[in-house]
Amino acid sequence: MGLGRMVGDESKKLGDAVRDVEKYGLDAYMGMTEEKVLRKFMETHAGDRLQIARALGITVRSLRYRLSKYGLVSQDDEPPKEET
Repeated sequence: MGLGRMVGDESKKLGDAVRDVEKYGLDAYMGMTEEKVLRKFMETHAGDRLQIARALGITVRSLRYRLSKYGLVSQDDEPPKEET
């Protein structure tokens, strides 16, 4: 859908997104959006990582990385750290 065809609520959402990007920067905005999506999918799929990864079209490994990046994993979920 082109921007010229947006109406009503869609146009408002885009305007809100543009303002947020201008306020926080693109990287921060994308990170906030990614975290919101991950939280919603964790809730929707009852934390089933395989189902979440499939629904998002990413690997389970990529999902683990992203969950860790946003602190959405518990200590029990993370692999043990090797001693040096």
